[in-house]
Amino acid sequence: PPPPPPPPGMAGPVPNAAPRLKPRKPAQVPKHKTRRVGWSKLDNQRLARESNVWAKLQDKRTSVPLNYSKLESMFSNDNQAAGPTSPLAACKSPKRERQGSGSAIQIFQGRRNMSVNIGLKNLGISADQIIAAVKGLDFQVLDAERLKSLHGILPLEDEVRALLAYNGSPSALAEAEQFFLRLIKVDSYRVRVAAMLLKATFEQEVTDLREDVAGLRKTLAQVQRAEGDLSAVLLLILEVGNFLNASTFAGEAAGVAIGSLKRSLAETRSADGKTLCEFVAGQLRQSRPARLTRLGELEQALRQKPHTDVDTLCKAVVVLKGRVAGLRQQLKEQPFAHRFESFARLAERETAALDQAAAAVRKSQQTLVKHYVTDAPTEILDDIQAFVKLLVEADATTAAVTASGTTACGSPVIKRTNQGQTSTTPASCC
Repeated sequence: PPPPPPPPGMAGPVPNAAPRLKPRKPAQVPKHKTRRVGWSKLDNQRLARESNVWAKLQDKRTSVPLNYSKLESMFSNDNQAAGPTSPLAACKSPKRERQGSGSAIQIFQGRRNMSVNIGLKNLGISADQIIAAVKGLDFQVLDAERLKSLHGILPLEDEVRALLAYNGSPSALAEAEQFFLRLIKVDSYRVRVAAMLLKATFEQEVTDLREDVAGLRKTLAQVQRAEGDLSAVLLLILEVGNFLNASTFAGEAAGVAIGSLKRSLAETRSADGKTLCEFVAGQLRQSRPARLTRLGELEQALRQKPHTDVDTLCKAVVVLKGRVAGLRQQLKEQPFAHRFESFARLAERETAALDQAAAAVRKSQQTLVKHYVTDAPTEILDDIQAFVKLLVEADATTAAVTASGTTACGSPVIKRTNQGQTSTTPASCC
């Protein structure tokens, strides 16, 4: 028979237990209650699954000499923190007023009527010129901007049915209805306009996407090169945050969400309104000024990154590639297909190359996402930029306070000269 189970409390280690990072304890703990840092603590078991910045920092200690007594004094719970005084406070978005609907007409009604008539007016040419240009595929008359306007107001399916069902005099219709009644009788008018628009705008779209690919590739590479400085600052923040969060659920964090750092470092304030980020920046300025300088350069570089994100870029490439494939399909058996054949072949090559480049950028982003362990991959660059910008601005604030000749707490520093006289000299309390 199998041996009896061990007595309660004597069981051995659980087989195949999932590994987890050790809780990170600060080098010192506060003697009194301190303000809590409201960061988002990451699960230790999750951090142990694969290589990431927090796992690499597991057994390391910050090289920045921390003034723990000053940290505890500044962020003691005995004092009431001042409210936010910086532009970090949230701003309400202005409300948008609804526009009133226009008067009803025969086919196009309400806002649709307004947009159709504005679109036709923006074309700036007569109905006869538009019809002739669509039939003749004339890019001199219908340039990219006019094609965008025309394509944006093409009649919807129900509007086409209503126009085709109309059996009265065309002259009795409004001007827009008269124009579209003529346009829908042009053979394959919708395919013609769509093909012309794609050809007219393709070069600029490809150029814009290439610039976004190059910009995001450069930005991701810059962040990857700054990994050493970012890791060192994160290690310092872990020590400071775990010190203040000692004996709380948020304490002993082995890693935190990058996206929570801007809020938590800006909202944790001392009694005189100094932010925790300013304290961290002051500690770095005293012992590691070169690191702050390099992070300032990174922040400047991040300002130049494209306004789009990697996911939006990849989706735009897929959409453009789909439009090219759709054009190929739509042009089959069209009598004017030969007019777009060479363009279609070129567009297929260009979009294939763009697709490959965008996939490489996505792979670089995924590497960054895994390294910093985030649940918001599309926001990783924005989160890092916001955190670095906050740190750089905090350093500037600390430097301004120092230059004013007072400590961050508002007190001038007294220094005795060799002649026994006293003088005030600027200094930072951190």
